[in-house]
Amino acid sequence: MHHHYLRGRGASPGGSVDARSDGVRGVVTDWNAVSDQSLPCKQRLDEIGPVNLVAIEEYEETEQRYKFLNTQYEDLVQAKEQLMDVINRINTQTREMFVETFNKIRENFLVIVHRGLWRRPRPT
Repeated sequence: MHHHYLRGRGASPGGSVDARSDGVRGVVTDWNAVSDQSLPCKQRLDEIGPVNLVAIEEYEETEQRYKFLNTQYEDLVQAKEQLMDVINRINTQTREMFVETFNKIRENFLVIVHRGLWRRPRPT
């Protein structure tokens, strides 16, 4: 905001002056010019609207909620990683156990077949 100061007494270049001494010797403030210059600022403040007096409190509550939810999210991500590790270990162990069991069954089957213990029923 610009203040117009006029030296001495008299009119401003734009017209009449509502001038009063502002306490400094020889300096007079043009209050009409000050008012004209402050009008756009007042209009912008009116456009902004009223100030929300509980905004700071609402912000703090929202920030606490965000921190809580973010912590929950991080816990869930960590739990998912741990669960995936467990699932991968179970899958690996299951595959190993299956292959081991399959090989034992195959070996025993071959032993039974080679010893002739596997007999076909004879037709009657």
